[in-house]
Amino acid sequence: MKNLIIVYDDWCPYCIRFSKLIKKFDILRKISFFKLRKDSIDIGNFDNNLALKKMASYKNGIWMYGFESIYRILKEIPLFWFFIPLFYFLKITRIGDFLYDEFAIKRKIIPIHCDENCKINY
Repeated sequence: MKNLIIVYDDWCPYCIRFSKLIKKFDILRKISFFKLRKDSIDIGNFDNNLALKKMASYKNGIWMYGFESIYRILKEIPLFWFFIPLFYFLKITRIGDFLYDEFAIKRKIIPIHCDENCKINY
């Protein structure tokens, strides 16, 4: 089993792009990815409502959401270890949570299951 499980919103273009980027850099293959709206997640006490707002990660029996998931991802990929001190600072000062929340509020959700009656406002 892989060390880290990531659940991302597969209707969010930013989340999709980010997960593809991380998959490319995960040379040790320590991260498993699941699509929030397609895959069935039945691990521990997964909070689907919170995962709709923030990326979720699971490791050592604990679910984390938002910036903590980004921090966990960086810790798993050796190529990003250079950035760990900066992201640790952002984590302990809660600035990372603030920035993540600001970014998450402004993201666009594109309903992939949409039919001809859907309207997307940019």
